[in-house]
Amino acid sequence: MLQAIPVLDLWVDMSHYGEIHHKSSDTYDKVDALDFKAGSAIVAVTAWTIANDPKSIAPHIDHAAVADILKKAELDQMLAAIGQSKL
Repeated sequence: MLQAIPVLDLWVDMSHYGEIHHKSSDTYDKVDALDFKAGSAIVAVTAWTIANDPKSIAPHIDHAAVADILKKAELDQMLAAIGQSKL
């Protein structure tokens, strides 16, 4: 994304992210089975659709346009917090 390559992201419930993600409490029993199955289906159908469509999924945009999108989505702060911001 930061290199202006089209990407997709699956938005998920983040309400307990800080409590368990990448911690010793981050175990399989915390997974919501319905969310997991739905997310898997969404990713599979999306990948299949993109792979079988002769058109590009998005136009190529420059770095400044990517930065604007990230700022509008308020993702620039998150990227900076994890040391990935190259805006």
